[in-house]
Amino acid sequence: MLSPTPADGTLLANATWLAGSIAFRGHNRLKWMQRCLMKRVAPAIQDLQLDHFPGVRYTETIELPMHRRPESRVVLVTDLVQMPCADEVTNKESWLLVYSIDDSRNQHPQLVTLFAVTDDFVQAIRARAAVRRRDDIRLRYNAYSSGFPELCRGTVKLIRR
Repeated sequence: MLSPTPADGTLLANATWLAGSIAFRGHNRLKWMQRCLMKRVAPAIQDLQLDHFPGVRYTETIELPMHRRPESRVVLVTDLVQMPCADEVTNKESWLLVYSIDDSRNQHPQLVTLFAVTDDFVQAIRARAAVRRRDDIRLRYNAYSSGFPELCRGTVKLIRR
C-alpha cells in the first residue's frame, strides 16, 4: 500500500491517509482529510484500527513573540506508532514516525513527513522527553514554520497513545 505502485489507491493518498489518521486524531482536520481522500485510498488503509497500535506522542512547544500581536504557540508533534506487521528479524525499523506542526497562526495542523524508525530511535525520543524544558528545540525533517528560530527554548511532553 505504500509502495511506488500500490495495487489499490495511490502512494500519496495512502501515505497521507495513514499519516493524517495518526497526526490529526481528535482534530476536525481528520474528517476533512478523509472526505477528500476517500476515493483515492486503498480500502485496507481505511480499515486500519490505528487506536489499537501501541504508540507515543512527543510534543515540543514554543512561544513565538509577535510584534504588536499576542504570542503564537507552535507545537512540533512527533507521533510514533509501533507497526505490528513489521518483521523484526529482517526489518529493524518497526515504528512509524509521523511529524506534524500545530501552529496557532494556522487554522489546521500540517503534516510534514512519515518514515520508519528503529526501537533505538524511539528510546532516544523517550529519553529526550525526560527533560521537561529544552534549550535546543528546532524544526526537523525539512519542516518550515515562519518566524521559527534556528534553536529555541520550550517545553517537551511525552503522551502514551
